[in-house]
Amino acid sequence: MSEERERAEQQTARNVAGLEHEQRGEIDAAIALYEQNLAEGFAGDWPYSRLVLIYSRRGQPQEVVRVLERAVAVFAALPRRHPLRTARLRVFRRRLREARRALGLPATARRRLAAPDAQPEADGHVPH
Repeated sequence: MSEERERAEQQTARNVAGLEHEQRGEIDAAIALYEQNLAEGFAGDWPYSRLVLIYSRRGQPQEVVRVLERAVAVFAALPRRHPLRTARLRVFRRRLREARRALGLPATARRRLAAPDAQPEADGHVPH
């Protein structure tokens, strides 16, 4: 098995485990798994969308902006012909503009804001 494929399988397993933690109410454990995939630049929308939902529900808009900035960076770095690139990039850019506006930031702000920890809740979506 190639290193890239093994990494993708580990990331997908983290997303599934994160959802299981969410369903048991173990939100901090889910966050840790999703954040690890964020750090590794997972090329699927699941950890970004879950963290945005969690941080939104926790009232942590700065964390929402941070996660969406990372999602935009990850998807923008994908090859132009990657099947997820265009649609996901469009959605994450729009959500980032909205999140920045909600914080009173210029839509193009490139600012990192600190915020406390957060927690997600399940919505029935299946992780990628």
